[in-house]
Amino acid sequence: MKQTEIEALLGRSLTSREVTNIKLYLDIAKQSLQDLVCLDLSCQSIEEERTYTTREGYSTLFLDMVITEVEEIKLDGVVVEPTEYHLAFFDNRNGEVFNSIVFNTPFCKSEDIVINATWGFQKLPNDLQMLWAQLFANTSKRYATGSVKSKKVEDFTVTYGDLSDEQTFVNQNANVIRKYSLCNIGNVRHGRVYPDRNFYGYRI
Repeated sequence: MKQTEIEALLGRSLTSREVTNIKLYLDIAKQSLQDLVCLDLSCQSIEEERTYTTREGYSTLFLDMVITEVEEIKLDGVVVEPTEYHLAFFDNRNGEVFNSIVFNTPFCKSEDIVINATWGFQKLPNDLQMLWAQLFANTSKRYATGSVKSKKVEDFTVTYGDLSDEQTFVNQNANVIRKYSLCNIGNVRHGRVYPDRNFYGYRI
């Protein structure tokens, strides 16, 4: 992001310290955001082959980076026909970017699958840009002791909140984080699990 974009998202001008350290703070903030959603947020479209491992009994393969289109998929050296799978962003098949490939039949074993696709966001979605900018602002300031829950004027009593800055940020942006997060997703959303290994629908 450029300085003007960060300022627009934050609704303020950057401090002199933020301007001086803008690249460092942006890199730290981006890494923090990637850790929150467990997704590579690279903003460049690269066409290349990447290898993943299928999971026995599952039909959905989640990716660690979004794709915009697939050129070819090979399983054990054999090309998988496009009619045998579809792209999705979780359950949405009609978006512009996708984070998973859903196959018509589950896999009978774990094996390497080679995906030739166009990887990466062409442009980071606005809601993720906002989170990135907010994390940039958090990175550039010292961590506060905590948020003030209450104060008493007469005795000058101040009560601080129990949440850290990081937890407060996560709570305030839970919907956006949940929208994109792939953290632990493979444990619960890899598709239907078939209890019988000999089920006729298994991909051999």
